[in-house]
Amino acid sequence: MKKKLLGFFVSLFGLYIAFGKLSFNDLFDVLGLVNWPLIFLSMFIMILSVLVRSFRWKILLKPINNFEINNLFFSTMIGYFGNSVLPFKLGEYLRANALNKIYNSIFIAPIRDRT
Repeated sequence: MKKKLLGFFVSLFGLYIAFGKLSFNDLFDVLGLVNWPLIFLSMFIMILSVLVRSFRWKILLKPINNFEINNLFFSTMIGYFGNSVLPFKLGEYLRANALNKIYNSIFIAPIRDRT
């Protein structure tokens, strides 16, 4: 609980540093100029591409386990987020770690049995 609370306050502080000097009137003026249909179309295409990649991961990981597509989608989105904010493509580690937490260490157990 203390870690989550600390993370929340660190996030709030980061948001204040990033957007503390932002004029909300200017922000709303710019948002009024945005082509919203194009924004929603790009969001739809992005979600569709992640869904296709999740199906690909389902096929690739079928020999290990029959993973559910929603868990693969969730972990792929976490991986993309990590790749955008972390260096060295560490989002790939986050993706595997998220899937590992969902399925209770399914990746680690077979590797230990082989050694």
